[in-house]
Amino acid sequence: MRVSRFTLTRLAHLRPYPRFEAIRILGVDDWAFRKGVNHGIIRVHMQSSKPVNLLIIYDEEEIKKWLKNLPYIEIVTRDRASSYSSAYDSVCPKAMQVADHFHLLMNLSDALDTYFKSVSPKIKALIKEKNDEMSESVSSHETSVKIGESERLIRGFDSR
Repeated sequence: MRVSRFTLTRLAHLRPYPRFEAIRILGVDDWAFRKGVNHGIIRVHMQSSKPVNLLIIYDEEEIKKWLKNLPYIEIVTRDRASSYSSAYDSVCPKAMQVADHFHLLMNLSDALDTYFKSVSPKIKALIKEKNDEMSESVSSHETSVKIGESERLIRGFDSR
């Protein structure tokens, strides 16, 4: 059955808002209707992994107004941007702010990228050094084999 996006939006708006227990762990992140268009903030009840609400504008004052209704928040998971941090600090000073899973992985990825870029020249130099050692070892081994064969031929010739 084909339906338009407007039908889906209308049906979604007709549904009653879900009732949540007191939100102790709140997830906050940016979202967009479409890429690059109409940005806002999504708030997620982390114990149930369900969206609580969407704010179309993301202004620090709007965040503060919304947070004043949730004084029992203990933990806020958020992205790495500091733009929301001051709002949470002023309204929920006891709430612990932590990075969410996605942003933890982004932090790890950035740290590993920086580390491997810093050791890359050292690794390349070590590989070149080991390759040079191996090529010297192979060439000296080939020389000793040739000398050994010559000696055997000479000895064999002398013993006849």
